[in-house]
Amino acid sequence: MLHTAGEGGLKRVVMKVSADGSVTCSEFDPAGRLKAQTDAAGRRTEYSLHMASGLVTAVTGPDGRTVRYGYNSQRQLTSTTFPDGLRSTREYDERGRLTAETTRTGETTRYSYDRPDNELPTGTEDPTGSHRAMGWSHYGQIQAFTDCSGYETRYEYDRFGQMTAVHREEGLSVYRSYNSRGLLTAVMGSQGHGTHYDYNDAGDVTTVTGPDGSRTETQYDGWGKALSTTQGGLMRRMEYDLAGRVIALVNENGSRSEFTWDALDRLTQQTGFDGRVQRYGYDLTGQRVRSEDEDLVTYWRYDASDRLTHRTVNGEPAEHWQYDEHGWLIEVSHLSEGLRVAVHYGYDDKGRLVSERQTVTDPDTGILLWEHETQQEYSEQGLANRFKPDGQPPVEWLTYGSGYLAGMKLGDMPLVEYTRDRLHREVHRRLGTGADACEQSTTYNLGGQLQSQRLNHPQLNREYGYDNAGRLVRISGPQQTREYRYSEAGRLTGVHTTGSGLDITLLYATDPAGNRLQDPEFYPESSSRVWGDNCITEDAQYLYRYDKYGRLTEKTDRIPERVIQKHDERTHRYEYDNQHRLVHYVRTQYGETQAEGRYVYDPLGRRVCKRVWKREPVHWSDTRMALSARPYVTWYGWEGDRLTTIQTAQSRVQTVYASGSFTPLVRIETGAEELEKTNHRSLAEKLEQEGSEDGQAVQLPTALRAMLDRLEGELRRNAVSEVSRAWLAGCGLTVEQMAGQLEPHDEPERKLHLYHCDQRGLPLALITPDNAVAWRAEYDEWGNLSGEENSERLEQLIRLPGQQYDDESGLYYNRHRYYNPGQGRYITQDPIGLMGGWNPYTYPLNPVRFVDPSGLQGIGSFGKGYADYCGAMSSAVTRLSPEDAETVRYNMETMHNVYNPLSEFVFGVSVGAPLISINALELGAATPITIADRSAACINDVANALIVEGENDAKNLTLTCAKSFFNKDSGFLQGKVSDFLIDSLFSYKQKQ
Repeated sequence: MLHTAGEGGLKRVVMKVSADGSVTCSEFDPAGRLKAQTDAAGRRTEYSLHMASGLVTAVTGPDGRTVRYGYNSQRQLTSTTFPDGLRSTREYDERGRLTAETTRTGETTRYSYDRPDNELPTGTEDPTGSHRAMGWSHYGQIQAFTDCSGYETRYEYDRFGQMTAVHREEGLSVYRSYNSRGLLTAVMGSQGHGTHYDYNDAGDVTTVTGPDGSRTETQYDGWGKALSTTQGGLMRRMEYDLAGRVIALVNENGSRSEFTWDALDRLTQQTGFDGRVQRYGYDLTGQRVRSEDEDLVTYWRYDASDRLTHRTVNGEPAEHWQYDEHGWLIEVSHLSEGLRVAVHYGYDDKGRLVSERQTVTDPDTGILLWEHETQQEYSEQGLANRFKPDGQPPVEWLTYGSGYLAGMKLGDMPLVEYTRDRLHREVHRRLGTGADACEQSTTYNLGGQLQSQRLNHPQLNREYGYDNAGRLVRISGPQQTREYRYSEAGRLTGVHTTGSGLDITLLYATDPAGNRLQDPEFYPESSSRVWGDNCITEDAQYLYRYDKYGRLTEKTDRIPERVIQKHDERTHRYEYDNQHRLVHYVRTQYGETQAEGRYVYDPLGRRVCKRVWKREPVHWSDTRMALSARPYVTWYGWEGDRLTTIQTAQSRVQTVYASGSFTPLVRIETGAEELEKTNHRSLAEKLEQEGSEDGQAVQLPTALRAMLDRLEGELRRNAVSEVSRAWLAGCGLTVEQMAGQLEPHDEPERKLHLYHCDQRGLPLALITPDNAVAWRAEYDEWGNLSGEENSERLEQLIRLPGQQYDDESGLYYNRHRYYNPGQGRYITQDPIGLMGGWNPYTYPLNPVRFVDPSGLQGIGSFGKGYADYCGAMSSAVTRLSPEDAETVRYNMETMHNVYNPLSEFVFGVSVGAPLISINALELGAATPITIADRSAACINDVANALIVEGENDAKNLTLTCAKSFFNKDSGFLQGKVSDFLIDSLFSYKQKQ
């Protein structure tokens, strides 16, 4: 209900009463301009207006924090000053065209125009100093784009202005065809393989025919809402209420998941395919404040700025969030297995993340049990090009142009060099130093897919082959060849391996919903089996039990019929915390415990500690066996979502990953005795601890700590830069004085190995800097180790991207969940619900192409290193931070995996958004609000494209998402540049 006040043209809505009775009040000035608004919770937001223009000059929120806006005489936005004091600016020429844009972190992008009457930029200079050129038609269509290296992309259009072709370097082209209604009917690649689209009279996509002839068919109701989709004989259905809201999903097995909504279209209850019930409650402003998961009741608390402050589960304290005076997240903490675990964040004066520190303490004694810190540094151009984990030489990424990777240094040692083609793809890699360095060359086919990897170790060479649909069907090496078979739905169904004296075929069968079935060759009756609730209770080896949350609680050896019972079966038991994280594992046999493990997590759900008890001899001279009296303890250190440090009593193993991916690049191992050499105070720590003149300890600002760390590195290398010398002189100090403050530092002896990985990022070999293969392994497609050569007895625990092997349980820790490689699925349901897929347990069903580094949602090789591309792409519009760029990559990756309107990657987003678990929310707590807004724009526009416009092409949906993300609240100029850059990027960066 709307209540108005005023007369004639000044009539305004002053009160809005929503369907649930909540009231929002608005206040206007005498000119009818909004000046204040009070929400249903009584929180008041005020708008300050320019007296003459009426433009908003300031917005003051309920917490008293103010955002201020400045304008020029042409009413164009020139500055935005944020509550934390940071400021972004825009500059224009006399014609009102944007000429420069400086972000809140100080990076400036400049725009140039070739003619006085041209409203579209023909050149840009990003913060790195790289230049790009653009050519436009008279109709405002991009015709040519020249990147920072002088490489050109050309665009063609038909007479209706529809893009018909994109031509890139290296012979990559994409061709598009349309019907008389302007609807896309075909997309063809450089190899002549195409995807075709058919429509109904309403313009909805009804059939998508792939290059291999596979068909996806979609049916709609009279309102244009998708009712069902069929691919490879598998059907998914949706049901709606009279308001057009989804009330039920029916999966391929015929199982139902149902939804209930309130009067404001907010999800209040979901019943899963297995009957698990989750409920949600909201406050007057729409914030989720309560959730119920069976008998787990969670309350969420927020401050006046709508930031999460703490959470309780069944009345017990859970996570606690703390912010500084700028509003930046500085600490998240909670209790895990009786230990206080916290994550601390540090920022520079520009608000950029410069340090992340994990701590584990005993809450009773306050004793620090574990600490791990990763420091991040930025180049003058704003690129995050240097990071330093605890006890490891700094890693520096060497870049060219707008940030394309050219190499990597470990400390002062150049370790990796890259050569790239005219599309900036890697074509040659040199690992190590000296004449004997390992070298790898990479080639691509005309479709942009990986074609070969060749090393100066011929036994590691690989050739890749694809079918007309672009699916990987063959990997050939010197010893063996693997051929892959797929169902019409794109699932891996078989692997045929041949080699010298080898000819093996393995079949992988699933029920319609993707649950693994027993090998149909040996168990033909299993082909008709259906797991309606997605909980597999038995297979050829084990019997399984689950609790009401769908978590695996017990796995027991299955004794075949007609086999004499010896009661020697092994039983695995699993216990979880209230966030469904595995915290206790026990394996028993003959009534005795064989192994036990306990696991500790930080507030973001990352495992930071593992304690394992193993069965071993009671004494070296005694043959009796017993569980170890003391646990074997392993500590873990993280950089974001990537596990970088594993430390035991024997050694510390650290991993450097390829930039922007989960593919390991370098392995650094330091023995326990050598670790002692790293126990010295840094220059910053010494100055902090020795404190001021009165002897009291001081807390140095984060920016000063970063400056001192950089100075220390230069002093120890005897290469102090002119910048540092000038800074010292300004402080009244000399280089000699600061050198005298350094504590003795002996460089520990480290074992260095370089990773060679497959197309997914799974390690195949470890190579020494002098080019010797120290470790080599083979795996099946689901990450099971099938063979190993390990002359140096290295403990290489990395499996598929994001996974770590646990010897005690045989499971792979996969960030948010645990993966069972024997079944190729997870042991718990997806914490992000339907956003991760309709089947909450499955790993990607085509594991040779898709991986799941976070344990949440599968991504393809399209996402490898994509943060770099996003960073470069965004620089021409608005310079994003690395965190924002990674979010863009995630959103685009999510949308790229669309294969039909009912896929897990689209309606999973639109239906499952309120179902995000605490893991996702915790990550979001530290994410800028702009990213939340941009992501929402992406999701909304993609859902509209699917449901309203009937768009069903994965590439077009990805473009829709990316353009919505970048163009959120952008003007015409920025939107034009953004659209063209996204189109040019996506036209060649295809999935491999």
